[in-house]
Amino acid sequence: MDTTHQGGQVVPESVTQAIESYTPRGPASVYLGLAVGAIAVLLWSLMGVYMELTDYRASSPAERLRRGDFRPKRVG
Repeated sequence: MDTTHQGGQVVPESVTQAIESYTPRGPASVYLGLAVGAIAVLLWSLMGVYMELTDYRASSPAERLRRGDFRPKRVG
C-alpha cells in the first residue's frame, strides 16, 4: 500500500484518491452551504437545551411538581 505524508500524518493514497474523486463533482458553494447549515442546526439545538435548562432552574419547586418533574433542583 502506497502512502503519502501530509502535515506529519501518513495517509494511504487509495483513501486520498477516493476522496479526490468525489470532491470535484460539486462546487465549493455546496460545501459552504452544508457547513453553514450544520452550524445553524447545532446552534439551534444548543439554544433549545439552554432554554430548557434555564426554564428548569427558574421554575419553583411547586411548578416542577405539577409538571411531574420530581428531580431535586441542582444547586450551583
